[in-house]
Amino acid sequence: EDTLALSLDAGSFMQIIEDDFLLYMSIATSLARATMEALYDWGSKRPAERGFSEDRLQETFATLNLVHRLAQAREAPFFRGSNLTVLTELLRFQQPRVLRAGELLFEEGGTIESMALILDGTFVTTSGGGETLHPVGSMLGGWEIFTQQARRETARAVTPARIIEIDRTLFTDVLEDHYEFAVDYLSKISRRVIELRYSHPVALTVDR
Repeated sequence: EDTLALSLDAGSFMQIIEDDFLLYMSIATSLARATMEALYDWGSKRPAERGFSEDRLQETFATLNLVHRLAQAREAPFFRGSNLTVLTELLRFQQPRVLRAGELLFEEGGTIESMALILDGTFVTTSGGGETLHPVGSMLGGWEIFTQQARRETARAVTPARIIEIDRTLFTDVLEDHYEFAVDYLSKISRRVIELRYSHPVALTVDR
């Protein structure tokens, strides 16, 4: 039937979100919510977040200065390809946190204030009635940080572990100051939600 539609080419769209960070955040929030809904729908079959490569797993540090933190972050899939200046802004004041086996990182229903990069150890997240193990190099909470909702899952250390937590306010400020990094994050979360929806055994057909 006859349809009225608004068409916007990709270049114009990218220019608009570069000029209007509030619009960017609105889009990031919509994508974050869609990603968490897709993850929740997987239930017990939820795929783990990606971690370091097998070669990278052999490298550990007793202490972590800024150079070590940057080296590890650049190998993590969540930050792969990110500008060194951006990572320095994110990590220069973030000291590793140590968790005991069984210690909670965050709980379902809690306020989302940060995300965490796993440096050592293994974590399990509980969501949608199932548990998922996440390896070294995974980013926990990176997709839901802008949902503006309560957390949808609980994360617990399975083994003694070290993480680097990144505050949501700091992450937002860095996104606003570095357009290329902001676009890269939007691209990654877009690919994640598409991957989750279309690799699910029963693809979602209803837009929530």
